[in-house]
Amino acid sequence: MINQEKSLVFGVAPEMVQNRCCKRAYLRGAFLARGSVSRPGGSYHLEITCPSYELAESVQKLSDSLGIKFRITERKGRAVLYLKDSDQIADCMRIMGANYALLEFENIRAFKSMKNQVNRQVNCETANLEKTLNASIRQVEIIQQLIDKVSVKGIPEDLRELALIRLDFPDATLKELGEMMSPNLSKSGVAYRMKKIEKLGERL
Repeated sequence: MINQEKSLVFGVAPEMVQNRCCKRAYLRGAFLARGSVSRPGGSYHLEITCPSYELAESVQKLSDSLGIKFRITERKGRAVLYLKDSDQIADCMRIMGANYALLEFENIRAFKSMKNQVNRQVNCETANLEKTLNASIRQVEIIQQLIDKVSVKGIPEDLRELALIRLDFPDATLKELGEMMSPNLSKSGVAYRMKKIEKLGERL
């Protein structure tokens, strides 16, 4: 690039970017000439390719003054400015005035975030269901062993009703078991009695 003194400038000519609006315009031009944004379906990535490392450092310094923290890497002999943080990418698009692209980017980013949140919730619920199922199977096995060894009447009276209901409803939750008892029993009360049944089975 040639400056006002007709000298060759390899970086960003200071007289071109004295004002914030000029810096924004320069960054926008650099992106339009050699920039790209990856689809948010994968990892977030915005980059600008520069023909020289000196120019890349100059653009990096300019961007830094706008609050955009580019990093520099090298690819096929060229310097590449890049962003990986989605918030920084959104800020960069906003500064460049890419409002329509920014709106689309934010919509996809919001959808991706919601999808990840749903997946985490499903995984958590699946893990809890598996834990509950394993506990139920173990309880049924212990109760059956108790009956085989001491008969139903050998189970203490305060535990007998719960033991028989668990055998009849192996998939029921502790809350559901409590609602089937007469009188009804709270979830914590069912858990307490079930632990007593398990300890009784371990002693036999």
